[in-house]
Amino acid sequence: MNYNLSIILLIVAQTCFAQKFDVKKISKGNIVNLLESEFVGFEYQGVVYYVESDLKSLVAVEKQTNKIKWKTDVVTACGIPFEGKPEIRYLKLQKNSIHVVYGKHNEAVLDADDGSLFLCGSD
Repeated sequence: MNYNLSIILLIVAQTCFAQKFDVKKISKGNIVNLLESEFVGFEYQGVVYYVESDLKSLVAVEKQTNKIKWKTDVVTACGIPFEGKPEIRYLKLQKNSIHVVYGKHNEAVLDADDGSLFLCGSD
């Protein structure tokens, strides 16, 4: 019974207490190159999308309430890349999808509303 309670508490803690983001590092544009800029995310329609310091997870936070909408560990969900570091390097918002480049040649596409993965692949 204690094991189940521990798991529930861990899940609640993960979803309620995300790492805080620095407002100065949030871009107003829809593209973020983590290798070439100080930005770690962008804001779109009242939601801040940012990469956590582990460089593997993408988080969506409602700006007004500071409440997490979703969190996706892109590298774990899509798999370790064959080339390059297992880190997110680039974000781009297109319509309602977030394109994520990680590793050297790997890409993932996530739904901006719920963080679900549409595509994981590499060139």
